[in-house]
Amino acid sequence: KYTSRDKVNFATKTAYLASQTLNNPNYVAIASDGFMYTLTNSGEVGKLLKGAPQSFGPFSVPKPGDTFQNAKQFFTSTNASGILIQDDHRLIEISKDGQYLRQYVLNDATIKTSFVSPKSKRAWFLVSDKLIETGL
Repeated sequence: KYTSRDKVNFATKTAYLASQTLNNPNYVAIASDGFMYTLTNSGEVGKLLKGAPQSFGPFSVPKPGDTFQNAKQFFTSTNASGILIQDDHRLIEISKDGQYLRQYVLNDATIKTSFVSPKSKRAWFLVSDKLIETGL
């Protein structure tokens, strides 16, 4: 990582990870709210602080489908109360300590991509040729 010395210049490169434990070829996304979170395509979430792994989860996913179906992306921010994980048919919300909270399921539809606004508590899904909006 490169840390900022001031608003224009950066310090020299320093290692972010405390160890090389993140060598998983299945990582699909990262998110940050001060902590760094990693996501694999099987829905595993990792949590890092200053490059060191932190205790997190594990959480169980309820039906429909008690496993992730191709996790693609996830969302969080300092304003968000949790973490939202998108797979092919739903968004699953977990707390920032890794406990399952709720899910938003789109029956008979495959989500291409999604966007979440924690501030407005809304989510948008691109499904086939439609844009679907929902409250969170």
